[in-house]
Amino acid sequence: MNSNKENYDEETVKKAKINVTSYIKNNYADIENLTVNDPYEAEMGIMTIAGKANGEDFSVSLDTELKIAGVAILSENFPKKKEECLEKICDY
Repeated sequence: MNSNKENYDEETVKKAKINVTSYIKNNYADIENLTVNDPYEAEMGIMTIAGKANGEDFSVSLDTELKIAGVAILSENFPKKKEECLEKICDY
């Protein structure tokens, strides 16, 4: 895993982490604690941020505008999506 300091400036890291935090909190129910790690560049060159919601692992890919491009839920016990966010992504 590459360090974000090699690839992303401080402002980019801050904005990316804010977007991921907001996305998870606005689209998933009952988020009691959320940890969002610094971004790294994944194998295909896309910015990726790993984290934990209520102790359950997830990973988010961001596009070049720092919008959510994809979410990987890495746990069976991950918080459920909010009802209103099932059909379409809720604002974040």
